[in-house]
Amino acid sequence: LNRACSYNDGRGQSETLRRRVEELETCVASRGSVTLQGGDVDGSLLRYQKFFIDSDLYTELNTLPSSLTIYTIPPSVLRELGSSQERREAVSTYFETIHPWMPIVSKQKWQRLLRVGSENAMRPDQALLLLAMKLIQHVPTDTIHAARSSLYTAVREFSTALEMAGVYSLYRLQSSVLTTLYEIGHGIFPPAYMSLGHSVTQAIALGLHDDEAPQMLEKPRNWVEWEERLRTWWAVRIIDRFIAVGGNNRPLFTEDPRPNSHLPADDDAWDRGELTSPERMLISFPHQLAASPFGRVAQAAHLLGQVIRHCNEQPADLREVEANIESLSKLANSFLELLTNENENVFHFRDAIAICFR
Repeated sequence: LNRACSYNDGRGQSETLRRRVEELETCVASRGSVTLQGGDVDGSLLRYQKFFIDSDLYTELNTLPSSLTIYTIPPSVLRELGSSQERREAVSTYFETIHPWMPIVSKQKWQRLLRVGSENAMRPDQALLLLAMKLIQHVPTDTIHAARSSLYTAVREFSTALEMAGVYSLYRLQSSVLTTLYEIGHGIFPPAYMSLGHSVTQAIALGLHDDEAPQMLEKPRNWVEWEERLRTWWAVRIIDRFIAVGGNNRPLFTEDPRPNSHLPADDDAWDRGELTSPERMLISFPHQLAASPFGRVAQAAHLLGQVIRHCNEQPADLREVEANIESLSKLANSFLELLTNENENVFHFRDAIAICFR
């Protein structure tokens, strides 16, 4: 081809390659020296993977995976939480306004947590719950502002970050429940429906749905902690039935409670940490027996769940449909009459009454 032959010794290419390797090594070294915001999460995630693959092994060895890992609370979250005084005010307002109708967060636990100086050692999942407690008190101007507020965004992003970091705890589940309630209250759909599903899967993963199921959480140290878990699971059930009323043939996320399922105990006694009678109310007990306001809400939600399942079923026998309608109607009317037979009951059981009218 009449071209001159050239035999390059390759030293130029080798020098370029060497410099490139040095640059990459320097880059990797500099990245490795930075402390990751999420901390070292590999060990925690691996424990959860093993737990789900062979939960019997963890049960037998009594080595349940830890629900926490090292994680640094982002500056954006700290800004939303505010000062120590602002945090205490947010918690105080929460227990005055939200807790009476959704009593799932232990008041005693947060009183201990927010003692002077102790909030500085707040865990990431506790910070997330406090953020959600502030969120549910937030009053935006309209639905658009509710879905775009910085507080709402901070809660969603921080919750996702903790999940990616392998943090699974009751605090994070409770924050998910409160976030779902915020979304329902401000008409943020379908995110509210998606958040509910996430709350259900979290609760089941933790083992709140069944004492015999594999448990992610450590055994409750006292009755107050046991009751808190029960109430949180009931809240998930209640929201599931409440939100399902709006859509035909939309199945429930959660099963109906078993006949031996416990109802929430006396609300005031739980807040004070006073152990109630060992003869706990079960869902199968007659409605005529005394129950706490939140226990009545649980009973009303259970009845609503039966109605939803009846509406979603398509039995071939029309007589069976009529019989079920008559039975559920009588049960609902008798329960509603029980709740409204005295003027003082109307106020205490207003939430249960509202569910009956759904």
